[in-house]
Amino acid sequence: TLILILIVVWVALTSFYTIGPDEEGVVRRFGEWVRTEESGLHFKFPYPIEKVDKPKVTEVKEISVGTIAAEAKMLTGDENIILVEVRIQYKIKDAAQYLFNVRNVEELIKDATESALRQTIGSHPIDDPLTEKKAEIMDEIQLLLQQMLDDYKCGIDIRQVQLQDVNPPQEVDFAFKDVQSAKEEKEQLINQALGYQNDLIPKARGEAVTMIREAEGYREERVKRAEGDA
Repeated sequence: TLILILIVVWVALTSFYTIGPDEEGVVRRFGEWVRTEESGLHFKFPYPIEKVDKPKVTEVKEISVGTIAAEAKMLTGDENIILVEVRIQYKIKDAAQYLFNVRNVEELIKDATESALRQTIGSHPIDDPLTEKKAEIMDEIQLLLQQMLDDYKCGIDIRQVQLQDVNPPQEVDFAFKDVQSAKEEKEQLINQALGYQNDLIPKARGEAVTMIREAEGYREERVKRAEGDA
């Protein structure tokens, strides 16, 4: 009777389980995945026949690449060196793939991110990630990274790619800043010239119209005076 009671208790304790609202239940039978359960109360065969893992599928995780010099140094499309740090936000989209298809998912994401980052930066000149095309480059990295991870079937959804720090190497930073200052000064002078042009041309046109009207009035006056004298 005691053995029977212990068996019943064991079955009750190891057969019923609860999945939280932020989790998915991945059920394994003798180590092999058999099904994935949503949140709520569920039943399975008692341990050790079936086991359940409960990864948090709504949790957004982060990983950074480029925090050390070896990772950060990138070659741009115009053969310049640039230092890039990127932050990746991701979550689980397929719990079974996440648990069983890849041994170390975080390491895979990091390697794939570095690969996608180098490939994308290598297709752009140095000015693009430093100035106005930063958002476009982040979108390219995210698309390429997601394609890589989908090919590995690791069950990861990339939520956001963010370029944190983008700088030239310290050895040439001063020269690069001089170039940037020269470009900004050039743009400022062009804008000033365009402003002067936009201000001068309407004035000149207005003065021309005034002179034409004065000349026409003078002509009319002379014609009438001549007609009167005649």
